[in-house]
Amino acid sequence: MTQNAYIIELLKDGWLDPIRAFVEVGTLKLATRISEIRASGIKVEERLVPYVSRFGKHVYYKEYRIKEAK
Repeated sequence: MTQNAYIIELLKDGWLDPIRAFVEVGTLKLATRISEIRASGIKVEERLVPYVSRFGKHVYYKEYRIKEAK
């Protein structure tokens, strides 16, 4: 199974963040894989998640999932 195929399966289960993608798929380039998945015609939504770093700085990271049809 390709990384993209495995990521698509994870996206179907719910939100996927870069850490989970690294642990489960072994990719450090989740945003690149998402771009490739979108180019193949699959609609992926994203959200910014606020996080406070270990240095006390407020930062964000993105999570992704397959966009649900309405």
